[in-house]
Amino acid sequence: MRKQKSNISSLAPLLLFVIFTACILSVLLTGADVYQKFSERDQHTFQRRTTAQYLTTRLRQSDAVDMTFVGDFHAPSPQLSGNTLFIREELGGRTFYTRIYCHDGYLRELFAEAGVTFEPEDGQKILEVNDLSFTVKEDLILIEIEHADAAIETLILYNRNGEEVLP
Repeated sequence: MRKQKSNISSLAPLLLFVIFTACILSVLLTGADVYQKFSERDQHTFQRRTTAQYLTTRLRQSDAVDMTFVGDFHAPSPQLSGNTLFIREELGGRTFYTRIYCHDGYLRELFAEAGVTFEPEDGQKILEVNDLSFTVKEDLILIEIEHADAAIETLILYNRNGEEVLP
């Protein structure tokens, strides 16, 4: 009878160790899942903020008279709505356009001389977005962004178009 008692008493610490290990493992797995969800949420928030800030900054950097307008990618002429924001620049007596648009799931930027033909896939990938559209209403530019997570954000920016800004 003594042997049976010692076998049972030696199994109790082993059983406690197994239960303790299972508890630690479940806490670690739960923590890893929570961390992954927070990380994904933070990534989506970063993408949204960065996209809005990028578009706002690019528009503000080019706030000169008749230097920004909206149109279609292949036709750099002002329209009331379109899928491309054009920023016109004069360098060395030549005209250049910076096109900001969405293609293949990315916000893209393409800087090229006027008259030179490029395709949308030639632009530099900036950020992931599903869709992007621009609409002009008086001095306002409405930008609708469909982010990679299907969330839709609308920006309404005042196009100062060369107005002097007081410090």
